[in-house]
Amino acid sequence: MIDTVVDTAHRLLEGREYSDLRAFEDGTQHHLFRLRLDREPYVLKIGRVGEPFGDSWDRQRGHIDGLRAEHLAIELTRAPAPKPSLLLSDDPPAVLQPHIRGESAQTLWERGRLGEQGLLDACFGMGFALASVHATKRPADPGAIPDLPRADFDPAKARLLHMDYHLGNVQVLPDRRHGYKVSGIVDWVLCRWGEREADVVEMSISVFRQVPPARSTFMAGYRKAGGLPMNKAREDLFTLRELVRRLEAGVDDPKVEARWEKWTEELRR
Repeated sequence: MIDTVVDTAHRLLEGREYSDLRAFEDGTQHHLFRLRLDREPYVLKIGRVGEPFGDSWDRQRGHIDGLRAEHLAIELTRAPAPKPSLLLSDDPPAVLQPHIRGESAQTLWERGRLGEQGLLDACFGMGFALASVHATKRPADPGAIPDLPRADFDPAKARLLHMDYHLGNVQVLPDRRHGYKVSGIVDWVLCRWGEREADVVEMSISVFRQVPPARSTFMAGYRKAGGLPMNKAREDLFTLRELVRRLEAGVDDPKVEARWEKWTEELRR
């Protein structure tokens, strides 16, 4: 399979001066390649055609829909993102983006190189960066970025949402002043227009409920960047809905399942 994808990558890049093309760890939505283009590092993303697009909000969307939405979001946002993003092909869905310096905050955390204070530093930076994402207001024509379905928000108040905002999709660099700073936000394919509170669900499940101080630090960074206070009740409602959805879909790890069931019960009280 990988040989076929490599052949596709070469075909998509035909006519461009590139070198050092090599596959690296695949994402949930894409096959990923690193390469050099005009001596600069780039990432080539090719949609995993034949596999479901992982948008829990709308199963009618496909990989090319996600890449088109990502392309527009990166153009619109003031947040650090891989600009410019070049749509190469609809079939197969593929995009070429500059590589962002830094390492995944998730990788650093899992390898024990972050520590709890480092995690809090990263969360402050992530909150700061998310406020710059949410600074983008929904235009009258939302374009390729869909609205959150089944959400009772006022479109005039809707903001750009990343909707897959977690440690794994944030690149960080060491910073003398703040420990770690966000160098870039990647993987925008699930982006939406909607209520800001929906955009912290991934962090709530993967970090906040396991390391409680992380939420207040994250929100401090968010407010520092000019983000307005979030409605905690709305945040909890979105988190509850997502936990229920995941539990109904089935969980392979009994420990994770027990943890999510516990949090679901807490949020229902």
